[in-house]
Amino acid sequence: PSATANCQTHWPPIGTAVTGNELELGLVFVNLLKNAQEAIAGRPEELIVFRAERRDGAVLFEVADSGAPPDEKQLAALGSPLSSTKSEGLGLGLSIVSAIAEAHGGSIAFSAGKGPVLTGLCAVVTLPLADSEEKTS
Repeated sequence: PSATANCQTHWPPIGTAVTGNELELGLVFVNLLKNAQEAIAGRPEELIVFRAERRDGAVLFEVADSGAPPDEKQLAALGSPLSSTKSEGLGLGLSIVSAIAEAHGGSIAFSAGKGPVLTGLCAVVTLPLADSEEKTS
């Protein structure tokens, strides 16, 4: 992306935590943010929003971008092995991300962006709160 690309972050209350393999969970978010960065390249407004919030005993992590809107066929294929919208993509990234989220007791869901600027893909990773967090929430 150009120098005008913008990334906004929104965080849950201090102390909100999930339990899991730091390397694997890091891979999930690096992959989603890298995909978002590639999707916004050359767009009139280059914006990525990373948001995390507590909800119902879980933490929802959302990555949304201002890339081109995905169509229904693209949305349905996301997360399926060997399916990629990239000309040089192998179709493994999002299937690995899905497998990691599920291995940590979570899930991932994809939708088209809902806004005048965040028109591209919206990925929401849901992970359970760490055990100590569930007892205090």
